[in-house]
Amino acid sequence: MAKHPAKARPGKDTRPGTLLTVQFEVDGAPRGRVAIGIPFVEEDRETWRCRYAVTGLSETFRRYCCGVDALQALTLTLEFMPTLLESTEEAKQGRLTWMGLGAPWGFSHRLHDLGRDPDPGTVP
Repeated sequence: MAKHPAKARPGKDTRPGTLLTVQFEVDGAPRGRVAIGIPFVEEDRETWRCRYAVTGLSETFRRYCCGVDALQALTLTLEFMPTLLESTEEAKQGRLTWMGLGAPWGFSHRLHDLGRDPDPGTVP
């Protein structure tokens, strides 16, 4: 029987590599970048952390999201990206795009839309 991932032995490398990077445009030119790290288990052997960095914009963010396993830590990180990007000056000015698209810049809408009034035409 496989071990529960949250009980896995913590890695010696507390700064694992990058899982993926996404390049954004500001005013149509490549500029901003999101890098998302490989989730890793904390020393407590129960909490998983997924680091992320947003660089090349008016503000730099280097933070992380946590979960009960690697999947939850990664999912929360991906779902948080639109909210974080929306807070940048470039997004507020409508200058931030990904492949020509604005918010949510290719990421999920789930957390991005929490607390917003739903479109009356889509609610049963």
